[in-house]
Amino acid sequence: MKPSTQRMISLVSSAALLIMSLVVFSNLIRPEYSETQEMRGRISMKSQLFGEQGAATAQIQRLVADYQGLASIQDTLSLLIPQEEHAPQALNQVTNIAKANNLDIQSINTQKLPFQPKKPGQTSLLIKRVGVLRVDIQLSGTYEALKAFIQTIETNIRIMDVQRIDIATQSDPNKPYLFNVTIDTYYQES
Repeated sequence: MKPSTQRMISLVSSAALLIMSLVVFSNLIRPEYSETQEMRGRISMKSQLFGEQGAATAQIQRLVADYQGLASIQDTLSLLIPQEEHAPQALNQVTNIAKANNLDIQSINTQKLPFQPKKPGQTSLLIKRVGVLRVDIQLSGTYEALKAFIQTIETNIRIMDVQRIDIATQSDPNKPYLFNVTIDTYYQES
């Protein structure tokens, strides 16, 4: 074969290969490339959505934890100042404190004092009036037992204030002292 024919065949075959590669690129590679770009866009969108949902989930978990913290604070406040007077509970606490401090209970009375009137302009539903349940208890025992009783009343979970203490001796010096103690305990208006 002549060199010019060989060159011509080489040129034609190169052109044919170039045309075939363009056909393969346009028919096979270009559609797959477009599909790949769409998939990348979907993946990017879904990963962004996943990140946003993760952030929202974390925020909800923080809110739930905060709410549970508030619920425990409300439970603690309900122990300090209950929603109702709960006179039997208050009496039980006072009598058990007296018994724990070796004081004998002679008598016990309760009196529910009226609520203080609301201050002018106080319309908030969050601020409740505080009621007072007065407990008058007559005890007999030693002075040291009375001191321990008062210290325990002051550190009790329910807020209690000792308002008055009267101390009396009995005719027989061997008998214990008599104590009249007035205690105020508080509750929230329901």
